[in-house]
Amino acid sequence: MNEIEPARQEEITRLASAISLKDPGTILRFGAAAQSRAQAAADAMLEGAQNRETGEAGQTLSSMLTALKGFDVTTLAEKPSFFQRVFTRAGAEVTAITQKYEGVRGQIEAIGDKLDTHRTKLLEDVERLERLYVATLDWFHALADHIAAGELVLKQTDEEMIPRLQAEAEDPEKPLAPQQLRDAR
Repeated sequence: MNEIEPARQEEITRLASAISLKDPGTILRFGAAAQSRAQAAADAMLEGAQNRETGEAGQTLSSMLTALKGFDVTTLAEKPSFFQRVFTRAGAEVTAITQKYEGVRGQIEAIGDKLDTHRTKLLEDVERLERLYVATLDWFHALADHIAAGELVLKQTDEEMIPRLQAEAEDPEKPLAPQQLRDAR
């Protein structure tokens, strides 16, 4: 094993001690907790993806552009000619332009509020994804610890148990030793 932090080495040793080659159930249950964590992380990710309405911010921006296109600001820059000023009601034009501006302004403010809401949701999503990343990283380390523990047990089995069982298998007074050796292998 490469350089492993002492806390992780303790966890690997603890996990390795949970494996008993004499009890196949310990082998079957080995890693179940790590697998549960992986399942929980995956479920959380899927739940977040299924509950999210996609494209809301884009739709809000699109409605803002539509509102702005409906308001022609070029007419505000045009100066009416002398005859237009004399023959039209200037007050009616100003009132119409003001009403149109107020309508668009209200729409833009409402859209701005929606965009703030989307921004808040996105920040919450970023925070949720950060927590999910940390949980996934923890699961990854737990999985690596389980693999290292399994390799440790395998190494101990190959270096200690198998040679001991081979010696016992050659002893004629231990008739079950050859079968125990085959089982261990």
